[in-house]
Amino acid sequence: MTAISDSHTEPPYWRWLQKSAPLNDRLKWCHRTDAFALRNMVKNGYIAPQMCNVFKEALIYLFYGRPAYRAIESQQLRLSARAPVVLIFNNVIERAGMRLFPFDSGAFESRYEPWRHQDMQLSGFTMPCGQDAAERHVSEFFGSRDHYLAMAPIRPTRPYSGEFEVESIAEMLNDKSAEPADDRRLAIELQINRNLSLTTADTFAIVVPESISEADWLRSWQSDLGAGVIVKTYQLRPLHTAGHYQAKLEEICAELV
Repeated sequence: MTAISDSHTEPPYWRWLQKSAPLNDRLKWCHRTDAFALRNMVKNGYIAPQMCNVFKEALIYLFYGRPAYRAIESQQLRLSARAPVVLIFNNVIERAGMRLFPFDSGAFESRYEPWRHQDMQLSGFTMPCGQDAAERHVSEFFGSRDHYLAMAPIRPTRPYSGEFEVESIAEMLNDKSAEPADDRRLAIELQINRNLSLTTADTFAIVVPESISEADWLRSWQSDLGAGVIVKTYQLRPLHTAGHYQAKLEEICAELV
């Protein structure tokens, strides 16, 4: 691997992090959607980028090892079309990444104020794709993949005096309060701007409600483009809210990633 020079033009967080040793264990990437969207993806054979209001371009958002994205958690599902679905992608897709952040970037301006200086920019926390950055971040702030999946952060053992971005992350991750930001701040985010195929070239597994596991469109995909992709199910109770399923999805994905 070619070393990146320690230039002051690099984002401050990556300038510090690149000197950390990455974990050997790599996790896969998770994208959460719903069953209605999955039907269209299966029909097309891929998941396509969607317009992002923050970056003003079409992107797919994924989280490292965890289905961290949430729908409106208080909404009763009622319909199986609203049921949460998780797509798990092989970690090779990171090479096609546009941006990589050590947290949910969408909450940076609105929810991370307690843990950052008012003049800090999101760009200061950017990490390069394809440089083991995710594994380095997990190594420093969680110590192991199991602690990362369990959302059990630690403080870095390497000195970070004067590394203000590192200090911000350390404070944010180790703050046990759920206010003002939820546990998405503990998940590494990847942005991709190309289609991801629903074949084994990109996709490792999908997690769907048991109620749609016998759907003709899903079974047809499994016997064709989806051959070899692992399918895991969970039991859907339509009167539960979307938030009810988060812990179960985290548990299933932890076994797969």
